[in-house]
Amino acid sequence: IRIVAAPVLATNFLAPMVAAWHAEFPQLMLDVSIDAFAATHVDEFDVTLMVAGEDFDANIVARPLLQGEAIVVASPTYLQRRGTPREPADLAQHDLLRDVGAAARSQMGLGRKLRLQPLSGAAAAQEVDMPVAVLQSVGTEFLLRAAVDGMGVAVTSRLLAGEHLARGELVHVLPDWIFSRYTIYAALPSGRMLPARTKVFL
Repeated sequence: IRIVAAPVLATNFLAPMVAAWHAEFPQLMLDVSIDAFAATHVDEFDVTLMVAGEDFDANIVARPLLQGEAIVVASPTYLQRRGTPREPADLAQHDLLRDVGAAARSQMGLGRKLRLQPLSGAAAAQEVDMPVAVLQSVGTEFLLRAAVDGMGVAVTSRLLAGEHLARGELVHVLPDWIFSRYTIYAALPSGRMLPARTKVFL
């Protein structure tokens, strides 16, 4: 089964499942490619694991696998040094670690605005004009490590940050606000019958 996934999905979403899956289906081999722009290769693989925001409306066959939230995080040491934001506008005074991967770019755009929405949905969304990022990368885990080390604030998946949050290495900044909600999809080649092996994998 030929699969392609962005590095962060391959490592943190797919890898923890493959040993148990192989034990159940030992006769099938997984051939996993890792590509930061996996969503551009949907027709070349049996399954493409990709992340998309709430406004996802691409003309592809995609099955939702998991929903989550993107939040703003920073380390306690950074917040002690620079102060803890009390409202979204306060983020404009902070160092941004910017994700320039395709999924983040589709939600943040190419500008410097950071749009936060209330977790409860009771208040209006707020846009913050951020300064130029002090660090940017397509490497989600790279940015997360920089946040843990106190370099600045980062927008990341709550699932990805979960262990760091539990250990107190990161704090959910503005806990009543989120950056976005997203879904992890298994995208499938268009115009093809779904092979039995792909059904088993899904």
